[in-house]
Amino acid sequence: MNKLKSIREIETRVWKKVPLSAFITLLNSLFSGLLPFMLSETVYKIVEIVSEKGELSLIYKQLKLLFIFYVLNTIFQALHSVANNAGIFEKLNIKLRYDLAIKKSQAQLIEYEKNEFLDTVSDVENIVYNEEFSMFHYSLMKNIEAIIGLLSIILLLANYSYILCFLAFISVLPILINRLIRGKYFNKMRKNQSSYKRKEETIVKYFYAHPFSQEVRHKNAYDFLLNKWKSINKLKQDELKSVFFEDYRQYSFCKAIKNICYVISIALGLYFVSIGKINKAQLATVIVSFASLQNLMSSFFETIADGKKYLERAELLLNFLKRDDNNKNLKEGNDLNSINLENVEFVYPQGSLKAIDISKLKILKGEKIAVIGINGSGKTTLIKLLLNIFKPNKGVIEFNDNNFLKSYVPQEIPRLKLSVREYLLLGNKNSISDDMMLKILNKFNLNLKLDEILGKDFGGIELSGGQWQKLAIANSFLKTPQLFVFDEATSAIDPIEESTILSNLLDISNDNNICVIVTHKLAICPYVDKVLLLDNGKIEAYANHKDLVNISPKYKMMYEVQSKAYAD
Repeated sequence: MNKLKSIREIETRVWKKVPLSAFITLLNSLFSGLLPFMLSETVYKIVEIVSEKGELSLIYKQLKLLFIFYVLNTIFQALHSVANNAGIFEKLNIKLRYDLAIKKSQAQLIEYEKNEFLDTVSDVENIVYNEEFSMFHYSLMKNIEAIIGLLSIILLLANYSYILCFLAFISVLPILINRLIRGKYFNKMRKNQSSYKRKEETIVKYFYAHPFSQEVRHKNAYDFLLNKWKSINKLKQDELKSVFFEDYRQYSFCKAIKNICYVISIALGLYFVSIGKINKAQLATVIVSFASLQNLMSSFFETIADGKKYLERAELLLNFLKRDDNNKNLKEGNDLNSINLENVEFVYPQGSLKAIDISKLKILKGEKIAVIGINGSGKTTLIKLLLNIFKPNKGVIEFNDNNFLKSYVPQEIPRLKLSVREYLLLGNKNSISDDMMLKILNKFNLNLKLDEILGKDFGGIELSGGQWQKLAIANSFLKTPQLFVFDEATSAIDPIEESTILSNLLDISNDNNICVIVTHKLAICPYVDKVLLLDNGKIEAYANHKDLVNISPKYKMMYEVQSKAYAD
């Protein structure tokens, strides 16, 4: 019953997305299914007319009917070819790629920390890329065609001998068994292949993608990575060879049984003629009908097995597209008065230690918070929890209203290949004039034109790391969020400009928002409301700078060391 439900859901998606193509492919299946019957019936009548020395006009009449049928079949085949290739395989897959992209964007970011999820994403991408969803519809239409042909030929052949019908069934039964068994191996192999492919693509990316390519070149690691790629590729190819060779061996055996049974059917036909059960005209019909029945059964069994195989693959994609990720986009405009953390614990999917272990933390509207700590202390993880990107494994993070606008500037800026104008307006629903955008660019000493394309990929301009950071901060400044978050967002900017930017940041932070700054540079700490010192995911100290110097020896030492370095 579940399989029938899946088939209904898959076909519903196909018919909704490409209704005309789905209708044409169905119509073609119904018409093509009658072709074997028409061929067998026409052969019988022609042989009968010839054996009885009938008029040639009767033969011409049969040939005309067969010709008309074939002309109509050719027309349907042409329509089917266009509908199948342009609609079922091209248009449908474009829409599925769109649906998949949307669903991937809706997944919670913590999912991308899980190896199982990444393998699943790779697998469903392969399903769309290899057109396996479309292949299920194609196999289903072939099954409908085969069923119609089978019923008509069985009715025809049964008039002469039920033994021949049974023999035809037995002769191709091994093909069904083989296809069903091999289908399981193929689906298991495809899952392994998706994992191999993801590893291969990751290694290949190291050769050319920034910033990996620079490190590979400096370390002269090409041979090492190439050998690693070859070893993974060999595993993939060895598995492919093993599966396909075994499949070819078993399938050849099944075809041999089919051919032997065909010879037996001819012998039986000759025997029936000798005992007077059928005449010579009927012998031709029996031989043609038996061959048609064999081919139809063989095709039917193969498409059943293929359909089952593609159904399992289509179900994987369908289930992924039906995922409830519970990650709706937040609406802007609502107010954020506070953020409260109670007994919050967070462990990464691939980890075992607590990245965050906070019993209590409250941040109020209007506060400017600096988050500090050594590398690995949990700063970035805490930020992702505050941004509602990650969900805690335990405890509660309470926002008085979830529908608040956030502005997040990470240390590693996503280098989106957009125009400067598009980048500044990204995620900003406010109406912003060109003059305002140019003013903010000048504020950050960015001599850029609004229509210039970012990145050399499409003939645009290449920015330095610091320029990308300033552009991202400029985008953040143009918004009016309730929560500002800066995660080492000025790490690539020189100290003089950094001081100016941080000063501007503190200026735009007001009583109407919350500002959280993750930093290794403690010079800003005296100018914020509170400093949060993290150590191994726990709050070691949380107070204003003046109090923290007195109550936390560790903070005092960190601040004095940095102050002395700047003074020197």
